[in-house]
Amino acid sequence: MDYTVQHLIRTQRPFFSIGEGIHPDDFHMDFHTHDFFEIGYVIGGNGHYEVAEQDHVRQVGVQKDMCLLWDGATAHRAVDEPGTPLHQIIMTFDDSFIEGYSLLDRIRAVTRQRVPLCINDMLVTAGIRQILRRLIAEHRNNAAGSGDVCRALLVELLTMIYRRTSDTPGDAVRTQDGRIDAACSYIAAHYHEQMQVSSIAASLDVSVRYFSELFRVGTGKTFVEYVNTYRISMAQQMLTGGNERIITIAFESGFDSISHFNAMFKKITGMTPGEYRERNGAGR
Repeated sequence: MDYTVQHLIRTQRPFFSIGEGIHPDDFHMDFHTHDFFEIGYVIGGNGHYEVAEQDHVRQVGVQKDMCLLWDGATAHRAVDEPGTPLHQIIMTFDDSFIEGYSLLDRIRAVTRQRVPLCINDMLVTAGIRQILRRLIAEHRNNAAGSGDVCRALLVELLTMIYRRTSDTPGDAVRTQDGRIDAACSYIAAHYHEQMQVSSIAASLDVSVRYFSELFRVGTGKTFVEYVNTYRISMAQQMLTGGNERIITIAFESGFDSISHFNAMFKKITGMTPGEYRERNGAGR
C-alpha cells in the first residue's frame, strides 16, 4: 500500500487535552502515529477508521456511543461518510500524566493487543460518556486543582475500560455472559442514581424475569442485593476518606432516605455508619 504516515509528537510533559467537535465538510486526515494515548467517543455522524497494517489497510467501523482507545503506535486515520461527518469527543494524554498508577502498564498491554481497543456495550459506554462530560467541564474550568481532578477522572475511566476488557481474575465480576458484565459496569458508573431493573433488562433486550435470573446466577446475588452491597461499599470509602455528614453520604451513595441507608448499612456491615467511621475513619 502506498501512503504517507505523519508522526505527531507532544513536547509538553505531562500532557492532557480533551474537546468535542464535528469534522468540517472538507475534512481529510492523513495516516498518523503519535507518542500519546487517544480516546475517541462517537457522539454522532457516520464514518470509519482505517488502520495501516504491514501489507494492507484494515477498516474499523464505528457507531454512535462507541469508544475507541489508541496507544498511537499503529498508523491510523478517521474517514467520514460524505455529508455526515463524525461528531466525537477526543481526549489525548501521555503516560506521564498518570505516571505512578499500576493501571498504566495494564492499559499499555491491552492496547498493544487490540488496535484500536473498541468498547460498544451501551451500559459501559454510558458510564464512559458521563465521565468524559465531567472531564470536559473540569478541563474548561481550569480552576485550582483541576489537573488533579482530571487525573482522577481519567484513572476512573481507564479502570472502567480495563475491567470491561480484561480477563484477569479479580479485576471485575466476570461471568460467562457479557450482558451481566455490562450490567455490573453500569451499576459501578451509576450507583449514585436511581436504577430500575426494567430499564436495564430492556436495554439488553431481555425480559425482567430472565435478566433477574441471569444476574442472580452470574453474580450470586439478586439485582437489588448487588446494588445495595455496591452502594454500601462506596459509602464505606466515603466514611473513611473524609468528614462529610452521614446524611450527605447516604444520598451520594444512591439511597433515597437516611433510614433506609442506616438499616442497609447495619445489615451488611454489622454496625451503624457512625460506628464504622469511628473505628475506621481517617487517622485510625
